[in-house]
Amino acid sequence: MRLLGDIRWGIPLGLRIAQRFSLFVALPYVLLGDRWLARLGVTFWEILALYAGGGIVVGLILGILRPISRWRTGSILIGVVVALIGFGATLTLGSRPLTHWTLTNWVGVTVAGFFVGAFGGNLAWEENVFFPDSAKH
Repeated sequence: MRLLGDIRWGIPLGLRIAQRFSLFVALPYVLLGDRWLARLGVTFWEILALYAGGGIVVGLILGILRPISRWRTGSILIGVVVALIGFGATLTLGSRPLTHWTLTNWVGVTVAGFFVGAFGGNLAWEENVFFPDSAKH
């Protein structure tokens, strides 16, 4: 089954992305301890759990949507979906449940998700991330 193969491809990729994001948190944690995270109301382990869970979800989405990544527009759409989920999950962990978001929260996540996601999806398409073993699109 192609879908199962795409999911098996996507989840490890999502976890590798999560691992790289974890490095951005690990270095300050090693140097400064929990002080900087306590101000945000989260712990180091909560952030790592968010990244690991997010990596699995993102990988699942990448795998399911992989067939549309052959086209630039599809790759950009995948980037936007993944970025919206990532920004939304991070804001939920860092501040408040989704049901208590303000208009500013919604606008911020939406704008950041669309811009970062479109940029990342386009870059992934340009770099042939989704089908590295095949000829360029």
